[in-house]
Amino acid sequence: WAVGCGLWLRAVAAGRVGALRCPGRVQPRSGCGLWAAAVAVAELRAGSVLCAAQVGALRCPGRARPSRSARVSPVPCPACLRRGTVAAGSGRCRCGNIKAAVSVLQSPACTLLKNYQKWRIECPEISADLQPSSVLGLLQAGYHGVLRSRDPHGSKVLIYRIGQWDPSLFTAYDVFRVSLITSELIVKEIETQRNGVKAIFDLQGWRFAHAFQISPAVAKKIAAVLTDSFPLKVRGIHLINEPLFFHPVFALIKPFLTEKIKQRVYMHGSNYLQSLTEHFPATILPQEYGGEEVSIEELAKEWTDFIMESSDYLQSISLVA
Repeated sequence: WAVGCGLWLRAVAAGRVGALRCPGRVQPRSGCGLWAAAVAVAELRAGSVLCAAQVGALRCPGRARPSRSARVSPVPCPACLRRGTVAAGSGRCRCGNIKAAVSVLQSPACTLLKNYQKWRIECPEISADLQPSSVLGLLQAGYHGVLRSRDPHGSKVLIYRIGQWDPSLFTAYDVFRVSLITSELIVKEIETQRNGVKAIFDLQGWRFAHAFQISPAVAKKIAAVLTDSFPLKVRGIHLINEPLFFHPVFALIKPFLTEKIKQRVYMHGSNYLQSLTEHFPATILPQEYGGEEVSIEELAKEWTDFIMESSDYLQSISLVA
């Protein structure tokens, strides 16, 4: 059994399970060897520990049924269970029944984990260095902020101000890294996993120097995260103050988006106050956008401070030292 399980692990993990050559010889963290090994393989793919519900999906009630109080992280990794709609408790199996566990690892949730890891490896210019110092100038310029309150649907609301991006100092990859850093932090929130995110892009100040940064290769990498390579549901993308010459850039990205994402893109133009408040109540919007909250400058500073406080965690998930 141990040899067979070891061969299966090698096949599933494609050579990435050196420490688990024979799961029958190691002390499982909880439950039978197959269950613990399956959890470990999924953890390897996610680059993090699994949440309790995901572990439940891989549970094997064989010789040593894992305890309900098994010590696992309450923070999903990184929320693929909900994005991939894997039901806790599915994939139950007897100790010799590898097929059921494999079906869980081949589920949409684990496919998403695999896609994300693959995307990070293939896009090192964006994802290798997630330390705040790599984009500190952008953050201090007030390029990005997060609203204090969620929208009525429970979505986290992010704001990006293109006018604060100096393309002579920062590339499109740097700008996108800011978004990835925020995503890595908020994906740990259970409510965000359930209700996703919405983004407001203020394109005031967009110029040709910005447009020249968005090549087809960059557009494809951005679209990959919006569609099937990051475990956050994108519930809405709202563009305000978009100039006419922004539309060719959006046309470059659009073919790479799914139909569902395309339907969630809203262009409000420069007279956006009324239409924007149809999607977001004034009580949560900053003052500059017709809201009653504090200024976007203050929100940006608050979020920059939070990112800086999270430096150790971001260092731990970076692909570079």
